[in-house]
Amino acid sequence: MLNWKADSYNGVIVEAEGDTIRASFSSAVEFEASLVHSLATWKEEKKRGIWLKLSKDEVAKGYASAALAQGFQMHSVVEEALLLTNFLSNVGSSASLPKAASHYLGVGVVCINDANEILVVLERTGPTSGMGFWKLPTGQVDVGEDLGKAAVRELKEETGIDAEFDSILTFRHMHNYMFKKGDLFFVCMMKLPAQKQALVLQETEIAAAQWMPLHEVSISPIAHAHLLTREAFLACYQQTPNTTTLNP
Repeated sequence: MLNWKADSYNGVIVEAEGDTIRASFSSAVEFEASLVHSLATWKEEKKRGIWLKLSKDEVAKGYASAALAQGFQMHSVVEEALLLTNFLSNVGSSASLPKAASHYLGVGVVCINDANEILVVLERTGPTSGMGFWKLPTGQVDVGEDLGKAAVRELKEETGIDAEFDSILTFRHMHNYMFKKGDLFFVCMMKLPAQKQALVLQETEIAAAQWMPLHEVSISPIAHAHLLTREAFLACYQQTPNTTTLNP
């Protein structure tokens, strides 16, 4: 038998870490023989979903091909390991197993200073690079990172500005973003400290940055290029007194 542990749904989790039995296999043939025996036992015990996590070395040794030959399906790549699944129950279907992550998670950062100026950047690389398009600082949320912390980090990395997360202004849900996955993008309002700070650009990604007066935003392409951007600036205007309304 392969070393395994039960999950909360009468399923099985098989991982390489600490698995001395798997480390002793001399070939993929031996691994597959053990997998066949384990599957038979799990079926007798009426186990349901089987999660098999293979390291890069095990994939290179052919263990993934052996698992696929026994009815496993590729699920995802996590922590430099290949995760495969096999649904054994006669009740339901493989759809009962959670799918791989389906969305990216991104943040846009809104900073408004005491002079009613908003911080915007020009991309050096990215979809708007070379277009003269001023936009909000943006970035991807790291695995295990809170939205607010991601906003603080991205702002610091791209512009050198330190600020605190204040609130979420708006968000967008988009399909077919990259590699047929969706995208959840949250626009975050930040709280600036009292002291002024110099802009320090992330030269590999940002070509320029500036504090743009909010009234100039209303006539800038940035305010009208995308619905999300427009909604973000409308929210800014609602929170900022004595500011000209964004043109429709």
